[in-house]
Amino acid sequence: MERKTWMATHKCVLWVVFLVLCFLETPVASANYSIGLVGISSAVHGGGKNLNFSNYIDMKTRRDPIEYAQDVFNEIMMVQLADSGLDPIDMTERADNARRDELILQIAQGNMSTVVKQFRVKPDYLAYGGIANFTVSHRESLGSNNIAVETDLSVRIVDASNGKVVFVATGKGKSGTHNVDMGKDAGADKISEEAWHESLEKALTQINEKIKKAV
Repeated sequence: MERKTWMATHKCVLWVVFLVLCFLETPVASANYSIGLVGISSAVHGGGKNLNFSNYIDMKTRRDPIEYAQDVFNEIMMVQLADSGLDPIDMTERADNARRDELILQIAQGNMSTVVKQFRVKPDYLAYGGIANFTVSHRESLGSNNIAVETDLSVRIVDASNGKVVFVATGKGKSGTHNVDMGKDAGADKISEEAWHESLEKALTQINEKIKKAV
């Protein structure tokens, strides 16, 4: 009985959401150009196939390295693009689900103005990130193995109204070296999650500096 009541309430809320988004015509103005962050993908191949980054990166969080890179991309871009005078919007699936949950909550509380503010603004541009190159370097000395990673990234900015690429920026980030024990186990010579993060952040910072100059 409780399940039926919950389902009926949920359907009612979704119907109200539909009505709000369909019939409320007044858009919310934004002082800056808005830019939707779509995410990052990899164009790096090994042996004719997409490179398996898990073979090279030791993820302490046990997450997929590309999924982790997605989060780094969004976190860095959200902060640094805002400093460039743009209005970044996280448009990943996870963020979209979070916005939908927030929409339902705000409607249930009667905060319609908040709903409009969060869901009527459409981005002026879209940003797509790509991993163009990935290099792991080794330097062996006296029983230790110094490892660093270098990542080349590119970001394409697309006009959301017509799909045309209006700006492309590239960046290269290299992590500092860290020591691992040689011959200890099969995964001993993998780069760390921290090194992966460092190389991504450095590359994205270079890219955002170029975007800032172009704005």
